[in-house]
Amino acid sequence: MATTYAQFLEAFQTVQARSLTIHRFVTAVKEQSAAVSNELYSIQQSSEDATANSTMIAATIEEQTATMDAITYASKELATIVEDLEKLFTQFKLSS
Repeated sequence: MATTYAQFLEAFQTVQARSLTIHRFVTAVKEQSAAVSNELYSIQQSSEDATANSTMIAATIEEQTATMDAITYASKELATIVEDLEKLFTQFKLSS
């Protein structure tokens, strides 16, 4: 009976040691999963920031394009006015 009890105790200690090993493994996996989750969240935030920045850049480019178009139109209008003024000045030549 003492031998059976010793075998039972040894088996119990083996199961207990394996259980502790499994617990440590599960804890390590849980910690690694949390780390991966945090990294994925960080990547997601970076991606969202990049998307927001791209949207802002696109809007800025669109505004700049509209401004350049307005400047081009104003330049053409100014050129037309200068041509008209040159024509008027040629009509009023002063004779010496």
